[in-house]
Amino acid sequence: MLLVGQGGVGKTALTRRLIHDQPPDDAQGKTEGVDILHWELDIPTAEVSETLEESPTAVTLNVWDFGGQGIYQATHQFFFTSRSLYLVLMDARTGERESRLHHWLRLVSSLSDNAPVIIVVNKQDVHSLQLDERDLKAKYRNLTAVCYTSCATGEGIDNLRQTIADTIANDLPRINDRFPDNVLTLKAKLEAMRSEQAPYISYEEYGRYCREAGIDNPDFQRAWVGILHELGVILNYQDDRRLEGTHVLNPDWVTDGVYRILTDPAGAIAANGGILTWRILDNILDSGRYPRHHHPFILGMMARFEPCFPIPDRREQYLIPDLLPTLSQTGFLDDGPCLEFQYDYGGFMPGNILTRLMVRLTDYLVREKSWRTGAALRWEDNRALVTSDEEARRLTIQIDGAEATRRSLLNSIRMQLAAIHRAFPGLAVTEQVPIPGHPGKTIDYDELRWYEAEGDLQPRYAPIRGRIDVKALLDGIETPEMRLELRLYRTLQEGFSSFELKELCTELEINFNELPENVPPTQQALALVEYMKRRNRLVELEAALGKKRPELR
Repeated sequence: MLLVGQGGVGKTALTRRLIHDQPPDDAQGKTEGVDILHWELDIPTAEVSETLEESPTAVTLNVWDFGGQGIYQATHQFFFTSRSLYLVLMDARTGERESRLHHWLRLVSSLSDNAPVIIVVNKQDVHSLQLDERDLKAKYRNLTAVCYTSCATGEGIDNLRQTIADTIANDLPRINDRFPDNVLTLKAKLEAMRSEQAPYISYEEYGRYCREAGIDNPDFQRAWVGILHELGVILNYQDDRRLEGTHVLNPDWVTDGVYRILTDPAGAIAANGGILTWRILDNILDSGRYPRHHHPFILGMMARFEPCFPIPDRREQYLIPDLLPTLSQTGFLDDGPCLEFQYDYGGFMPGNILTRLMVRLTDYLVREKSWRTGAALRWEDNRALVTSDEEARRLTIQIDGAEATRRSLLNSIRMQLAAIHRAFPGLAVTEQVPIPGHPGKTIDYDELRWYEAEGDLQPRYAPIRGRIDVKALLDGIETPEMRLELRLYRTLQEGFSSFELKELCTELEINFNELPENVPPTQQALALVEYMKRRNRLVELEAALGKKRPELR
């Protein structure tokens, strides 16, 4: 069970009440990183009997209390899994907006494959607040309940305990999975090592503990790694060669290392233009707790989730966009007209969209002209400025320079954003095309494509009280080949696993090893499209996809 929310909403106080029935400890400071506690809870389980009565079964939950301060939120996604229950806490005194309720609900939905969620409106003794539960459940299908509590008085705590028990019984069906005795022995061994402050073990050590517990088959050992990861016993990413060799027992070991880097205590990374070097890293991480041979693991975790990324052709250097300057830069683009494009994220914009884009386009990034919410890019004779407005939940792209190649740069940016958005299942984002001559007015890209498909090329458009030229708007942002390229990529990322991509490459007589390794299928799909484009084989790829996935065309 994971407790998430802004700093100061009462997550730690709630765990004290739920587990120990103790009031808040005013002397206790804010949670740094993550605290893991064990809670034995009775849940209702139906037993087959003549009376068909329910009998309670005791389960032990790993309760993860996350620090809510901004710098700690960067590593939440390290630990989100689908076999979990999430409590999203908010402060009744500050309301939905200040508690960023919708941000947390969408974050959990997108990163946990819609695992069940309970909203806890805390501090009801200070201010009484009621939410529109029906409306919230209509927007978030994984929301099971809204509970109201006061950790100070104990109000609503018993009801919350029962709601948690019922939700686990009804919405986490795998809670009743039976584990073999040898797996329980292994699990107990690993949990005991964590309590002894052993931060990590190697894969070889894990294999030895498996054999001691009677799990000799290497395939079974690998299978149980994934399940133990989902249960919060260990942290392991066996699908990533950079990370598979280390099993983390104490998550604070990872989070503390990442926090130390991101907070940049001596300001050395910021002074170096947001670039982390091995020499700087040696001065940031304590050599006793983080031996040098484990530095690649910490950086690998950051690279996997993209708060940093290695800089191509610059050995052992990493860009950390969050340590770029906070003040916006001026004078990068000319004052004249430029190509514009926008992304509207509706009710939720993940905070690291622009960071991930900077990382992916680091070859083009002009660091001295970029800042935390603005990426300055240079590609051949074009310049682009990509800015993020989290308050408006909007990303804006502006491109100037040679008019003949502006669309090519825009297409590259759109392809990368499509891959980034794929990491957030259920993310509601619309591409928008500004309408020339009508400042502030845009039209959805998909709406333009619909008009084009219907043959209605000059429809009336109410927001401007006039007609729009569909072909001119589409041709202004992409060529027909670019349109095909983007459509092929979206088809691949929506319907093909890494194994299926390998099969497709075999059919197209492409060496799969020429595509990037140790990256998600979305990046392999992008590489495949670019490979076929360079060889003028996009039409061939389109035909192959049409046969395999006609429903996605």
